[in-house]
Amino acid sequence: MLTPEDLEQIRAIVESAVETTVQPIVETAISAAEARAQEFARNIETNLLTAFHSYAKGQTARFHTVETASADLAIRVAALEDRVLHLETRRPPPQ
Repeated sequence: MLTPEDLEQIRAIVESAVETTVQPIVETAISAAEARAQEFARNIETNLLTAFHSYAKGQTARFHTVETASADLAIRVAALEDRVLHLETRRPPPQ
């Protein structure tokens, strides 16, 4: 039969074994999992930034095309307005 002192010794031995063997293993496993999670998050961030950059390049090209076409159209409309003004006021065209 076990006495309370024997149970206390067994508990102390088990606690000591857990602290010296199991706890470092668990801490190492947690650190490794944390490192993997951080690397995974960094990879996701890199992939997202790459995708956004690719999308932005296409959008920038589209905006540039629209701005160029818009500027050309504004010049053409201004020329037409000038011609109509000359017709309406019956002024001779500029030389």
